[in-house]
Amino acid sequence: MKRFLFLIFSFSFTAFAICGIPSYSTPSGKADELISYTSKYELFQAEVPKYWSKDESNFPYVFDDNNVTGVILKGPKNEVGAEVKISLIYYKYNSFYTGYDRYVKLQLSAPRRKDTNKKDIFLKSKLGENKVLIFDMKSSTYVISPNFNDAPMRPGIMYKMAPNKEIQMIDKPVIMNEKFMIMPFKKGFFVIHLVVPEDINNECNEIFERVINSLEFSHAELL
Repeated sequence: MKRFLFLIFSFSFTAFAICGIPSYSTPSGKADELISYTSKYELFQAEVPKYWSKDESNFPYVFDDNNVTGVILKGPKNEVGAEVKISLIYYKYNSFYTGYDRYVKLQLSAPRRKDTNKKDIFLKSKLGENKVLIFDMKSSTYVISPNFNDAPMRPGIMYKMAPNKEIQMIDKPVIMNEKFMIMPFKKGFFVIHLVVPEDINNECNEIFERVINSLEFSHAELL
């Protein structure tokens, strides 16, 4: 039985806008045309940005990718190269994840988190017929200059990098806004995770909303 999810904005999305991104281009420099995406085992489908990169392995906080299904989408970057990410991931319950509580704790205690003094607020809502837990946080990341990988280096030779404005790591952390939406199912939980550089925050809500509104679970009985 197919179940469609429609995002209810009865709560505040103060931190997120979504990426039609008029000011910043996608990695290919092309507009955000959506295409249909179907996950492994056909657990879910969604409309995703056509020109964003897709990673269907190397998921965070797992020891065995066989227990995880989904995709990490990487899209536009801000001026220093920090990129927008949308993750749609299903975690199957196992000895490590007996529920979603552990995932929540791992995220909120992650070293990248910056707003550790903020009181955590958990909102409960619905996406279609599915219950969803929502929370957010601020994090930081460092970005390597795109020119760094173009430096003239040869294998087998040790180099000492001299100061160079064109080849450097950004010396200040880039502040990122992160939002999580977690849907519990009988055999696991589904995570929607958005990461966006704070300085292009207001340019990302539209794409996020379009992706979420397109989510469809074709085989809910497997979840």
